Amino acid sequence: MTRKITTLAIGLCALAAQAQNSGSMAMRKLQMAEFAISHLYVDKVDDNKLVEEAIVKMLSQLDPHSTYANAEEVKKMNEPLKGNFEGIGVQFQMADDTLLVIQPVTGGPSERVGILAGDRITAVNDSAIAGVKMSTEDIMSRLRGPKGSKVNLTIVRRGVNEPLTFTVKRDKIPIHSLEAAYIIQPRVGYIRVDRFGATTADEFKVAMADLRKKGMEDLVLDLQGNGGGYLNAAIDLANEFLAQKELIVYTEGRNSRQNDFYARGNGGFQKGRLIVLVDEYTASASEIVSGAVQDWDRGLIVGRRTFGKGLVQRPIDLPDGSMIRLTVARYYTPSGRCIQKPYERKENYNADVIERFNRGELMHADSIHFPDSLRAHTKKLGRVVYGGGGIMPDYFVPIDTTRYSDYHRALVAKGAIIKCTLGYVEKHRKELAARYKKFDAFNERFQVDDAMLATLRQLGEREGVKFDEKGYERALPLIKAQLKALIARDLWDMSGYFQVINATNPSVRKALEILNQGEYRSLKGRVYPTGAGNGKNNEYTSKNNDRMIKVKKINEPVSDAAALPALLDKEGVGFEPIANVNWAEYPYRPEVKFRVAHTDDAILLHYQVKEASVRARYATDNAPVWTDSCVEFFSIPASDGIYYNLECNCAGTVLLAAGPAREGREQAPPEATSLIRRWASLGHAPFEERVADTTWEVALIIPYKAFFKHHIESLDGQTLRANFYKCGDELRTPHFLSWNPIGTATPDFHRPEFFGELRFER
Repeated sequence: MTRKITTLAIGLCALAAQAQNSGSMAMRKLQMAEFAISHLYVDKVDDNKLVEEAIVKMLSQLDPHSTYANAEEVKKMNEPLKGNFEGIGVQFQMADDTLLVIQPVTGGPSERVGILAGDRITAVNDSAIAGVKMSTEDIMSRLRGPKGSKVNLTIVRRGVNEPLTFTVKRDKIPIHSLEAAYIIQPRVGYIRVDRFGATTADEFKVAMADLRKKGMEDLVLDLQGNGGGYLNAAIDLANEFLAQKELIVYTEGRNSRQNDFYARGNGGFQKGRLIVLVDEYTASASEIVSGAVQDWDRGLIVGRRTFGKGLVQRPIDLPDGSMIRLTVARYYTPSGRCIQKPYERKENYNADVIERFNRGELMHADSIHFPDSLRAHTKKLGRVVYGGGGIMPDYFVPIDTTRYSDYHRALVAKGAIIKCTLGYVEKHRKELAARYKKFDAFNERFQVDDAMLATLRQLGEREGVKFDEKGYERALPLIKAQLKALIARDLWDMSGYFQVINATNPSVRKALEILNQGEYRSLKGRVYPTGAGNGKNNEYTSKNNDRMIKVKKINEPVSDAAALPALLDKEGVGFEPIANVNWAEYPYRPEVKFRVAHTDDAILLHYQVKEASVRARYATDNAPVWTDSCVEFFSIPASDGIYYNLECNCAGTVLLAAGPAREGREQAPPEATSLIRRWASLGHAPFEERVADTTWEVALIIPYKAFFKHHIESLDGQTLRANFYKCGDELRTPHFLSWNPIGTATPDFHRPEFFGELRFER
């Protein structure tokens, strides 16, 4: 017994010792509890599961959007926003326990080997997926896989007696965030954005250019049901509409100072009438865009009050690939309105949309009441707007409850409407393709006939939906529109679907009514500008923004950073100035210039600086070198929203980090920073501030392998967004200079929207 007591005492002492290095008493208690359970509990326990449940329980005490996700959930969560995944490239629907190909992705791996719309995939690598009650998730896991890997598919094709076998080489498959873009009426374009992902801004610009060629002057931007996404994507989209230095959004939290995001003034739709469609499921990034447009009186918001998700989450990556998304700040519109709705009681928060319906808010605008304390005014016309939860539209459009019935809802819930269209298209695909060679012909002439409606009713009965004549007649116009729209989707794409269904959408109809009847300009107090300002107060003209460098390719190997300046002289690589004083309160401008080149495997950088004082306090990588005499290089090497900040003091000590925003950045591991070869004219020993005119240089050879979040094989022929800086936060004369101008109110280098371009020559 004495021996057991001694062992237990030793264990508890060790437990206490383990917790000594922790910060707070709460943290020490948590560590002691975990250690005790792991080492002293009578039965074997799963440490990972215990910790996960503890994290989940802690987060559940906070707000509704602070969450934990395991590694697999993180991967699934990020895929729709990154803009691509790796797989076989088909749009499909499960029909009668079989995977039916609706459309192969144009130019994708399945189309390249000859898989057609209407094919049924029955087996993957000789493993049956049809008729075995396999979940859609399990089927997708078999079809997806790393780029370059191969998968064998067994296909059943209508009109072919024997099964067909195809070997598909998986590839990157794009995920588009724009679902539709078309001319909805003469001179009016329509663009629907489904989510804010890494490629949203680029997709929008392409769509805008195409619509302008077709005569678009005004725009209806549809954000109905858009649940949000990347902050940078929302900023980039709002930038398309606003003038330079107009505030888009700002964030602020208990431990996060106010961070302002401004328009650059280079947007492609600063003129022309703009209407933004929203509803009760429009959230987060969508509310940022809607709030900015409304607050600057740039356009009209039409629909119903938005969701009210205005909390900023910082992703915190955990060692096993899992992630905590922790709320660190709130979003505020340019007029100072908080987007976030109250969340004191989570059960009420999650049921808020239902409560809005029950109290009549979705049907009657006069059911919505805001206290005067939440009143704000728009920036140009001074109109009254309210904060405290979501964006209230300028024109309210109620839900038309007369279009729906319980019978229709049951048909939708049981999948009868989709099954009806899938069967119809599979049976009549060739006939439809021959009759309607273009979508416009289909949209104009195709009618849902009685035979199809009879098939739908029969499918409903088979799925347990008892026929209700009154409910059927009440919802018949909507049923016909949905059937026709789904057929258009299966024959063409989602744009075809929305061109059909929008003819019945009350908010879309209201937007066109406003444009057609002159309400946009004539209503008192709602006179919206056709432009976005005259730019008289702009500090920078457009010719100074988005600077560009053609980065020369050097074909001989470079390994010695000390030899880099002479090599760049020999190759004729010229210098660029870092000379923009963006903030009047920091007027000091040291003389700074840089030059950049590249090889097959590295970026080459050389800085020359002359300043009134220098300091190199830090000699260990990933220290706060920005407080020293520091030069910096920020760049975006991919389209996934992640950018790098490489910062180097005058002694050659570097900091390298990556992430999608200023908050929550991940520092590079030592094996990445050690790859960067450096030379410093002042030597590499640390020293305190020397107040005297000093000229110094640093040269950096940055291998592509140092970009630890990406795999970069070559930059030949590519364009990178980037900016170059000089700073000295804690020097006797603090200063903050940039190569490409920055349009924020306070110093902030973490602003990818103000990056210029590096065009890498081959």
